[in-house]
Amino acid sequence: MDSEKKESKALKYRKDLPQCSQIKKDGTQCKGIASKETGKCPVHSGFKPQLHRDCRLERSVVDVQKFLARTIRSCRNGTITPMTANAVFNGCDKILKTFQIIDIEQKFEELMEQVERQQRMSPDFGESDCLALDESN
Repeated sequence: MDSEKKESKALKYRKDLPQCSQIKKDGTQCKGIASKETGKCPVHSGFKPQLHRDCRLERSVVDVQKFLARTIRSCRNGTITPMTANAVFNGCDKILKTFQIIDIEQKFEELMEQVERQQRMSPDFGESDCLALDESN
């Protein structure tokens, strides 16, 4: 029953969007979402999104934010489909989570280096001192 509701919502959503004008080999009309410029879906118009050009997402969170903003604008003006935008958002989410993991790993390494330095400077510094530090926080 739930899958029927989801399917009907998806069909209602797609009815609000322009349908591709391409007629397939079997004689049926393509069900893809058409762009405003061509009247066809990205597959049949030969359109290849250029969102990835000059975009270096591996550099910073700011780059990912700019890319997401560009994707939203492209979806609003119809140059990419909502499905493509959704795929981009999911990919960017993974990239942002990777940035978080890298940041946590760097902080952990810094803490371990501090502990090692403390142990070298003070040979009496041991596990009991570490536990005392943990309890004070």
